[in-house]
Amino acid sequence: MKDGGLKNGESCAECDRLRASLESLLEHLRQELESPLSSILGMAGLLRNSGLSGEQAEYLRVIRDAAEGMDLVRRSLGDMVWRDTQSGLGGEGDYDLRLLVHDMVELFRIHARRCNIHFKARVADEVPSLVRGVPGILRRITGGFLNRALGAPSGSSVTLDLSLAGRAENMAEVRLDVRVDVSVAEPDEEFLRLCRDLASRQGGRAGFDSGADSALFWATLRLPGLQARPASFPPPLPIAGRRILAVDTDSTWRGVLREYCYLWTCPYAEAADGRSALERMREAAERGESYDFVLVGSNLGSMDMETFGREVRLDGGLDGALLVALPSSAMPGDAARMEAGGYAGYLPRPVEQSRLHDALCLLLGARIMGESVGLVTRHVVAEERKRRKVVLVADPDAGSRAAMAARLNQGGYVHLEAASGEEALDVLRDNPCALVFMSMDLPGISGMEAIRVIRDPAMGHDADVPVIGLVGKLSDVDETVCFSAGFNEVLVHPVETRKLFRVLEKYVQPNDPGKGDISVQALDVERLMEQLDHDQDLLGDVLRTFLSEGRTRVGEFLQALERSDFVTAEQKSNALRGMASNIRAEGVRVLAEMAEQACRRAHADRAASLGEELMQELWRVEQAAAVT
Repeated sequence: MKDGGLKNGESCAECDRLRASLESLLEHLRQELESPLSSILGMAGLLRNSGLSGEQAEYLRVIRDAAEGMDLVRRSLGDMVWRDTQSGLGGEGDYDLRLLVHDMVELFRIHARRCNIHFKARVADEVPSLVRGVPGILRRITGGFLNRALGAPSGSSVTLDLSLAGRAENMAEVRLDVRVDVSVAEPDEEFLRLCRDLASRQGGRAGFDSGADSALFWATLRLPGLQARPASFPPPLPIAGRRILAVDTDSTWRGVLREYCYLWTCPYAEAADGRSALERMREAAERGESYDFVLVGSNLGSMDMETFGREVRLDGGLDGALLVALPSSAMPGDAARMEAGGYAGYLPRPVEQSRLHDALCLLLGARIMGESVGLVTRHVVAEERKRRKVVLVADPDAGSRAAMAARLNQGGYVHLEAASGEEALDVLRDNPCALVFMSMDLPGISGMEAIRVIRDPAMGHDADVPVIGLVGKLSDVDETVCFSAGFNEVLVHPVETRKLFRVLEKYVQPNDPGKGDISVQALDVERLMEQLDHDQDLLGDVLRTFLSEGRTRVGEFLQALERSDFVTAEQKSNALRGMASNIRAEGVRVLAEMAEQACRRAHADRAASLGEELMQELWRVEQAAAVT
């Protein structure tokens, strides 16, 4: 070795110091990005429900996409810090496999769009939803595969497939494939070793295959599947009027929580650090106004989250408050530490308003009933949402009901069955349902007759429950008549799995605040009547014409999208916007304007989704017109 060179031991030590410095820098960058991104995403969620015009909503979507893209970078920095298979994975538990993959796909979809990569994701219908395992393993493997696959040249295609490779008793072997349609460089051996080690911890394997014009990252995992179960929590209770204290040094994030509490009608207070929060809690307890919930962020000044939880637990006068950890990022293993530290809930930011609200309702219900339910996480909230939202399948054919039931079980949905129209109405009368699949050819009371009974408020059913009509062929029915009768959608039976889960996600899962949720009046009848000089007959003619032509325009809009004819689709949505503006149908106007924007940008999936929402909004207009 030349003079001045390093010996092997010194070289290894220097490498370790450099790696430690790099990991420290990455962790610092990750933490610096956490709070501002959480605040931006939180405020964006609030703005989406503030009556924005279609153009404003599109601008906001661009801002949110940019923030979510930065959040993906931040999460990737966190993954880079952990370079071995033992650190930070977290423990084993029950989780929603489909939800985990869906969330990761949505994050990477933004990155793919920015890189001009055509990104598709498919989850086979046989893949179970509820499983037991270490979610950190799948998250880290999937993130690593996608990070490397999306480094392909601009214009490439990347496809993620999650399939069922095998099943034995209650054990499911799932296979993850991330395929690139061009040849890419083989990943470094350390990365492949980490993936193999991670997969082996779940009884699986991992690898990389490369051809002349394609590449494949793959992994298999063995996971015990769980069936949908009755709700494990006591009934959730409304939190209106419950006192909430928010703690974080980030004033913008506290502002987001302040707005959440305003919407929930909850008395709100805040503290800029852990010490002042403890003082506020003691003062409130002395006044007999103890806080019901304390929402605790990562940035607490001189103390960390675990210390804060310990201080609360040791003070006998404060331990009645439910502590909910809202860290600005999730590191594997944090959930177990928070539970050990006395926290009742753990929901890393950014957290949607609806998800946080549902978590607090679950915790309050358990507290009032005096039950211990363990740590409430985003996976618990998702599972409880599905367990409590019962799906009714009304079909005269036992085989068809069984096939639908099997797929609902795979998705983790609780369901009820009915073989006739009378039985369906009895079930709905006695059981609140979130969604109904109803065959048109039910014996006794037909599907068309049953929907009219359901939509009649005087009959004692939930008149607003979404009902999906099932037919053998679309040509057998007049869809306009079905929509007029009250069906939300009409599908061909047996329903394709992709369409089934789209419907379930659309109607059963609560909407995230503002994601296509138009919180405006369907029809301003008063102002329209003024325009028409209070001529009731003319009003009826105008509305009938609008509804007929409006549905025609939406149909033509969707047909143009199928041909990828965005110019024609934009023209049809523009025409609909003008019609809606003329008759004061604000919801239709805003959705049509957003559809125009989507066509202008050639966003096919978004435009198609807006087309479906337009059909629903036209039904809302018809309902509003019916009571005039």
